[in-house]
Amino acid sequence: MPCENSWSENGLYRKFTGNIQTGHILKSNFDLHRDDRFQSLRYVLNDFREINTVLLDEENVEDIAVVDALRSSKNKGLKVALVIANTSAQVTLALAFAERMKGSHYQCKVFMTSRDAHAWVNTP
Repeated sequence: MPCENSWSENGLYRKFTGNIQTGHILKSNFDLHRDDRFQSLRYVLNDFREINTVLLDEENVEDIAVVDALRSSKNKGLKVALVIANTSAQVTLALAFAERMKGSHYQCKVFMTSRDAHAWVNTP
């Protein structure tokens, strides 16, 4: 699967590469939610800058957001950072996801650099 996880004491860095489809993101999220470390996470930083193709649309993003919003009660206050490339597809989809997550227990923001994302997730 085109998702590589790097765990730290308080968070998770997930790097997505290659061609991304809805199923890839849903599977990586389901795997995360089943992991015993999930409830103690303070942040998840999702890095999408190295993907080649985004094979999903806003309806697919809505499906992913619904699942994440439902799971958000298991880790209230979790920060979810999306680091994206400055392409119209990534910007549109990331902003749609962040907008949908406003009704959940997660905090979600979109960034163009991992430096800015790391600064935000490490701020109390």
